[in-house]
Amino acid sequence: MINYLFSDLDGTLLNSQGIVSPQTVQAVRESGLPMTLVSARAPIEMRDTIQALGLTGPQIGFNGGLIFEYCQNQVKALQAAPLDQKLALQVLEFVKTESPTVSLSCYTQTDWVTEKVDAGTRTEQQLTGQIVTPITSYTDHFRQYPAAIFKIMIMTLDKHVMATLAMALKQLVGSYASVKLSGQTYLEVTSAQAQKSRGIAFIKG
Repeated sequence: MINYLFSDLDGTLLNSQGIVSPQTVQAVRESGLPMTLVSARAPIEMRDTIQALGLTGPQIGFNGGLIFEYCQNQVKALQAAPLDQKLALQVLEFVKTESPTVSLSCYTQTDWVTEKVDAGTRTEQQLTGQIVTPITSYTDHFRQYPAAIFKIMIMTLDKHVMATLAMALKQLVGSYASVKLSGQTYLEVTSAQAQKSRGIAFIKG
Protein backbone atom coordinates (compact mmCIF):
# COMPACT_ATOMS: atom_id res chain seq x y z
CA MET A 1 0.00 0.00 0.00
CA ILE A 2 1.35 3.41 -0.99
CA ASN A 3 1.38 5.88 1.90
CA TYR A 4 4.02 8.43 0.80
CA LEU A 5 5.10 9.91 -2.53
CA PHE A 6 8.67 10.80 -3.51
CA SER A 7 9.40 12.29 -6.93
CA ASP A 8 12.25 13.82 -8.90
CA LEU A 9 11.50 17.00 -10.83
CA ASP A 10 13.30 17.38 -14.15
CA GLY A 11 12.36 14.66 -16.59
CA THR A 12 9.85 13.19 -14.14
CA LEU A 13 7.28 15.46 -12.48
CA LEU A 14 7.87 18.50 -14.69
CA ASN A 15 6.83 18.70 -18.33
CA SER A 16 8.96 19.89 -21.25
CA GLN A 17 8.25 23.53 -20.27
CA GLY A 18 9.71 22.91 -16.84
CA ILE A 19 6.40 23.18 -14.99
CA VAL A 20 4.02 20.73 -13.35
CA SER A 21 0.90 20.18 -15.46
CA PRO A 22 -2.63 20.85 -14.12
CA GLN A 23 -3.39 17.15 -14.54
CA THR A 24 -0.45 16.19 -12.34
CA VAL A 25 -1.41 18.78 -9.74
CA GLN A 26 -4.93 17.38 -9.62
CA ALA A 27 -3.71 13.78 -9.36
CA VAL A 28 -1.32 14.57 -6.50
CA ARG A 29 -3.88 16.63 -4.60
CA GLU A 30 -6.59 13.98 -5.04
CA SER A 31 -4.28 11.23 -3.79
CA GLY A 32 -4.31 12.79 -0.33
CA LEU A 33 -0.81 11.43 0.25
CA PRO A 34 2.13 13.39 1.68
CA MET A 35 4.77 14.11 -0.97
CA THR A 36 8.44 15.04 -1.00
CA LEU A 37 10.22 16.40 -4.06
CA VAL A 38 13.75 15.02 -4.47
CA SER A 39 15.90 17.19 -6.72
CA ALA A 40 19.32 18.55 -7.55
CA ARG A 41 17.66 21.96 -7.71
CA ALA A 42 17.95 24.71 -5.13
CA PRO A 43 14.94 25.37 -2.84
CA ILE A 44 14.03 28.58 -4.67
CA GLU A 45 13.90 26.63 -7.96
CA MET A 46 11.50 24.13 -6.37
CA ARG A 47 9.20 26.68 -4.74
CA ASP A 48 6.72 27.11 -7.62
CA THR A 49 6.16 23.35 -7.84
CA ILE A 50 5.87 23.03 -4.05
CA GLN A 51 3.24 25.76 -4.03
CA ALA A 52 1.38 24.39 -7.05
CA LEU A 53 1.07 20.99 -5.41
CA GLY A 54 0.20 22.46 -2.03
CA LEU A 55 3.04 20.65 -0.28
CA THR A 56 3.73 21.56 3.33
CA GLY A 57 6.13 18.81 4.47
CA PRO A 58 9.90 18.36 4.12
CA GLN A 59 11.54 18.58 0.69
CA ILE A 60 14.96 17.49 -0.60
CA GLY A 61 17.20 19.82 -2.61
CA PHE A 62 20.80 19.85 -3.82
CA ASN A 63 20.75 16.06 -4.42
CA GLY A 64 20.14 15.49 -0.72
CA GLY A 65 22.45 18.23 0.49
CA LEU A 66 19.56 20.12 2.05
CA ILE A 67 16.34 18.84 3.59
CA PHE A 68 14.04 21.79 4.16
CA GLU A 69 10.55 23.16 4.57
CA TYR A 70 9.10 26.46 3.43
CA CYS A 71 7.79 28.34 6.46
CA GLN A 72 6.16 31.71 5.73
CA ASN A 73 7.96 31.72 2.38
CA GLN A 74 11.33 31.25 4.08
CA VAL A 75 13.56 28.18 3.77
CA LYS A 76 13.86 26.32 7.06
CA ALA A 77 16.71 23.80 7.02
CA LEU A 78 15.98 20.46 8.69
CA GLN A 79 19.28 18.84 7.74
CA ALA A 80 22.18 20.39 5.85
CA ALA A 81 25.28 18.92 4.23
CA PRO A 82 27.08 21.74 2.39
CA LEU A 83 30.47 21.47 0.76
CA ASP A 84 33.53 22.15 2.87
CA GLN A 85 33.97 25.88 2.25
CA LYS A 86 37.73 25.77 1.62
CA LEU A 87 37.32 22.90 -0.83
CA ALA A 88 34.41 24.61 -2.59
CA LEU A 89 36.46 27.74 -3.22
CA GLN A 90 39.37 25.60 -4.37
CA VAL A 91 37.11 23.86 -6.89
CA LEU A 92 35.78 27.17 -8.19
CA GLU A 93 39.29 28.56 -8.71
CA PHE A 94 40.44 25.30 -10.32
CA VAL A 95 37.59 25.34 -12.86
CA LYS A 96 38.16 29.00 -13.66
CA THR A 97 41.83 28.33 -14.36
CA GLU A 98 41.64 24.97 -16.12
CA SER A 99 38.40 25.41 -18.08
CA PRO A 100 37.70 29.14 -18.53
CA THR A 101 35.21 28.53 -21.36
CA VAL A 102 32.65 26.64 -19.27
CA SER A 103 29.69 28.24 -17.53
CA LEU A 104 30.43 28.22 -13.79
CA SER A 105 28.24 29.16 -10.84
CA CYS A 106 27.43 28.07 -7.29
CA TYR A 107 24.49 27.92 -4.90
CA THR A 108 23.97 28.74 -1.25
CA GLN A 109 20.77 27.92 0.61
CA THR A 110 19.09 31.06 -0.75
CA ASP A 111 21.24 32.46 -3.57
CA TRP A 112 22.76 31.56 -6.92
CA VAL A 113 25.93 33.48 -7.82
CA THR A 114 28.41 33.64 -10.66
CA GLU A 115 31.40 35.68 -11.75
CA LYS A 116 30.29 35.40 -15.37
CA VAL A 117 26.72 35.68 -16.65
CA ASP A 118 26.76 33.81 -19.96
CA ALA A 119 24.62 31.68 -22.26
CA GLY A 120 24.62 28.82 -19.78
CA THR A 121 23.38 30.83 -16.80
CA ARG A 122 20.84 32.67 -18.94
CA THR A 123 19.42 29.37 -20.21
CA GLU A 124 19.26 28.03 -16.66
CA GLN A 125 17.44 31.16 -15.53
CA GLN A 126 14.78 30.59 -18.18
CA LEU A 127 14.41 26.94 -17.17
CA THR A 128 14.22 27.34 -13.39
CA GLY A 129 13.04 30.91 -12.86
CA GLN A 130 15.84 31.66 -10.39
CA ILE A 131 17.82 34.81 -11.12
CA VAL A 132 21.59 34.55 -10.91
CA THR A 133 23.46 37.23 -8.95
CA PRO A 134 26.65 38.49 -10.65
CA ILE A 135 29.65 38.93 -8.36
CA THR A 136 33.23 40.03 -8.92
CA SER A 137 35.05 37.25 -7.08
CA TYR A 138 33.91 34.04 -5.37
CA THR A 139 36.61 34.33 -2.74
CA ASP A 140 35.93 37.98 -1.97
CA HIS A 141 32.16 37.50 -2.04
CA PHE A 142 32.11 34.67 0.49
CA ARG A 143 34.63 36.45 2.68
CA GLN A 144 32.32 39.47 2.80
CA TYR A 145 29.04 37.52 2.89
CA PRO A 146 29.75 34.20 4.62
CA ALA A 147 27.37 31.45 3.50
CA ALA A 148 27.69 27.71 3.02
CA ILE A 149 28.03 26.54 -0.58
CA PHE A 150 25.75 23.60 -1.35
CA LYS A 151 26.36 23.08 -5.06
CA ILE A 152 28.82 24.09 -7.76
CA MET A 153 27.36 23.84 -11.25
CA ILE A 154 29.33 23.62 -14.48
CA MET A 155 27.71 23.76 -17.91
CA THR A 156 29.21 23.16 -21.33
CA LEU A 157 28.17 21.65 -24.67
CA ASP A 158 31.73 20.38 -25.26
CA LYS A 159 31.65 16.69 -24.27
CA HIS A 160 35.44 16.38 -24.29
CA VAL A 161 35.87 19.36 -21.97
CA MET A 162 33.17 17.98 -19.68
CA ALA A 163 34.71 14.50 -19.48
CA THR A 164 38.21 15.86 -18.89
CA LEU A 165 37.03 18.27 -16.23
CA ALA A 166 34.95 15.63 -14.46
CA MET A 167 37.96 13.34 -14.18
CA ALA A 168 40.21 16.14 -12.91
CA LEU A 169 37.66 17.25 -10.33
CA LYS A 170 37.16 13.74 -9.00
CA GLN A 171 40.91 13.53 -8.42
CA LEU A 172 40.91 16.97 -6.79
CA VAL A 173 38.08 16.39 -4.30
CA GLY A 174 38.71 12.70 -3.57
CA SER A 175 36.19 11.32 -1.10
CA TYR A 176 35.32 14.75 0.32
CA ALA A 177 32.82 15.70 -2.38
CA SER A 178 30.64 14.19 -5.08
CA VAL A 179 31.19 15.01 -8.76
CA LYS A 180 28.26 13.94 -10.94
CA LEU A 181 27.31 14.39 -14.55
CA SER A 182 23.67 15.35 -14.95
CA GLY A 183 22.74 14.74 -18.55
CA GLN A 184 25.29 15.69 -21.19
CA THR A 185 25.69 19.36 -20.35
CA TYR A 186 25.72 19.62 -16.54
CA LEU A 187 28.42 18.73 -14.04
CA GLU A 188 27.53 19.17 -10.37
CA VAL A 189 29.79 19.18 -7.33
CA THR A 190 28.15 18.63 -3.94
CA SER A 191 29.14 17.30 -0.55
CA ALA A 192 29.89 13.59 -0.37
CA GLN A 193 27.07 13.47 2.21
CA ALA A 194 24.60 14.90 -0.30
CA GLN A 195 22.82 11.74 -1.43
CA LYS A 196 19.16 11.56 -2.40
CA SER A 197 18.88 8.19 -0.66
CA ARG A 198 20.11 9.73 2.61
CA GLY A 199 17.48 12.44 2.34
CA ILE A 200 14.71 9.92 1.76
CA ALA A 201 15.92 7.81 4.68
CA PHE A 202 15.90 10.91 6.94
CA ILE A 203 12.30 11.71 6.04
CA LYS A 204 11.14 8.13 6.39
CA GLY A 205 12.67 8.17 9.87
